[in-house]
Amino acid sequence: MKISDAVPYLMLIASAPAILQGLQLETTELNIIWWSIFTFFLWMVMRYKKYFFTETSLPLLIKVFLGMVVFQAVHGLFLAQGYWDYKVLVRNIFIFSLPLTILIFTSPLLLRKTLHVWFLYATPAFFILLPLMNAHAVGMYWVPVMFMLLFISALPKGQQAFLLLLLSFVYVFSSLEARSAMIKYTVALLLGLSVYTGMYRFRELLQVIHKGLMILPFVLLILALTGVFNIFKLDEYAKVLSDVEVVEADDEAKKGVLTADTRTELYVENIASALKHNYFWHGHSLARGHESELFKHVDLYGRGERPSSEVSILNIFTYFGIFGVLVYFGIFYMASYKAMLYSNNKYMRVLGVFVAFRWVYAWVEDFSSFDLNYLLIWIMIGMCYSTRFRGMSNSEFRLWVRKVLWQRKLVLQ
Repeated sequence: MKISDAVPYLMLIASAPAILQGLQLETTELNIIWWSIFTFFLWMVMRYKKYFFTETSLPLLIKVFLGMVVFQAVHGLFLAQGYWDYKVLVRNIFIFSLPLTILIFTSPLLLRKTLHVWFLYATPAFFILLPLMNAHAVGMYWVPVMFMLLFISALPKGQQAFLLLLLSFVYVFSSLEARSAMIKYTVALLLGLSVYTGMYRFRELLQVIHKGLMILPFVLLILALTGVFNIFKLDEYAKVLSDVEVVEADDEAKKGVLTADTRTELYVENIASALKHNYFWHGHSLARGHESELFKHVDLYGRGERPSSEVSILNIFTYFGIFGVLVYFGIFYMASYKAMLYSNNKYMRVLGVFVAFRWVYAWVEDFSSFDLNYLLIWIMIGMCYSTRFRGMSNSEFRLWVRKVLWQRKLVLQ
């Protein structure tokens, strides 16, 4: 086997830490092993980019973001106060180096083989691991299904049925408290089915959708800061939902969790910490987190800091400041814009809408981790920038995506 053929298998291994956490297995003792694997993964990306990357260069905003990663890594060397800070620094260097994967996964052949290998091994493994999984782990496990649902209309009926079967596992075995996963999978399915409406033929409609999704988080933030409307406090506006009692897969009844506000305090703490410690504009480095009253017990240095939070955009804000948030916004804006308005096929326009949605959802959750979820976000962004994917016709894209789930033989040219 060629060494370049190892890349798809490394994706399986790279997703293992998050999966093991979902199995409630202790993985902290394996950090050196995981970091070695992540290092090799990124080395493979840089080593073999010349075979798979056909664009003239990385998009400018991606370069700027990676430059900020380097700057904040160096910044972290000066701000780190001990072993645990350096550990956070190393972890974040790996996480925010994932945009480099654009260098290889904009290759249709390599991405197709990578996804094919993942489904080939992950599908039978799921049934072995299912008895050990907690209810949150199922949604994390099947992230590639979420990706494939976007193109469900392009698949033959057998593959459609297979995806819907896997999706049913997510719905049946996931926790009600894992509502975030439910939302993302449902949106992906609805977007995949929206192709049948013919809406992607109308450029003006796509422009409205694009601009609406991109500015929505800023509008909601302003409304919340001014006390007009807080999207995270839906229980105050729809009390009927807060009284819903649902029996989950583990037969445990949960009440009042559909609209529970678990985000407002995170925003308050992150913004207050940035203002207090003067890193609002430039960030706190990749080694330091935000001051948190809710989680101050996790800081062994007595500073009351939490290294990261569940909300992706708050992590970007903490590590890179407002400047980083603006660059991050620009990456999602241009990626979704190119896919929605400058693609030859309707499937890439669907992907562009989903990338714009993931920008919105970065303000709600989307953990920043070296895992399959965050990797797929950058793969989708890379596809949106890719002239090869956007240049495909509808029939060419259908041919590509139909070979992901099963095919007799996949060969890298």
